[in-house]
Amino acid sequence: MFPDNDNETTFHENIKKTHKEKQIEVIKIKSFDALINLNHEKMMNFDFIYIDGSHESHDVLSDVILSWNLLKEGGIMILDDYELDFFEEEYHNPRIAIDSFLKCYQTQIEIIFKNYQVAVKKVVKECTRTVREGKFIP
Repeated sequence: MFPDNDNETTFHENIKKTHKEKQIEVIKIKSFDALINLNHEKMMNFDFIYIDGSHESHDVLSDVILSWNLLKEGGIMILDDYELDFFEEEYHNPRIAIDSFLKCYQTQIEIIFKNYQVAVKKVVKECTRTVREGKFIP
């Protein structure tokens, strides 16, 4: 969603400069809804995904997980605003969502760089799964 016409106009002017207008499809809905639709349709996979939307952790987490499913193996994803410290409560800031994603998906991720932005490559790694002694799944 574009907050005002100036941003939308600039966006379209920049796309026009690339001479790739026919390769671009603009989807003007909330990212969560667009990503749910793209995952449901299962028609597209991407080589590159850049996430820079909401700055609230719950939105960042849903955007990154839903986008990850759309990223091709070997594809690159960049997550913006990793070091943004906008909210007093740490649980609202993007870092906690990005760190949670990196931890949960660590067997599928190669970290390229981690600074104000985090760039990862989607890879398949050997995954060890060792059950603790005396534990069982009911």
